Amino acid sequence: MLGKARRPDDPAVGTVLTRVWHGTTIEVKVEKLRDELTAIEAQVIEEADLRAALASFAPVWGQLFPAERARIMQLLLQFVTYNTAAGEVSITFRPGGVRTLAAESEKGASA
Repeated sequence: MLGKARRPDDPAVGTVLTRVWHGTTIEVKVEKLRDELTAIEAQVIEEADLRAALASFAPVWGQLFPAERARIMQLLLQFVTYNTAAGEVSITFRPGGVRTLAAESEKGASA
């Protein structure tokens, strides 16, 4: 004999679906988080690498028009904070900005 059919809005159906969803997707969630962590780690740039890249860019900077300089600054910087009390500047770079600039440079060099 078959059991009574339940409607989708029946609390018992929701509880079963929630258990199944949570139980079967934990591995998927873990894998997604691993992928996100890998992507974030790929965006981290070491200070020495950044210094070298900026030093090699210095000769080019002098040849750029102000609009080009502004576009590059917007690409690289997320925000700049100045602490007047301490006299310190804090710079936050855009994630992936340096890599985007490098990719554009490579594309321009090969064109």
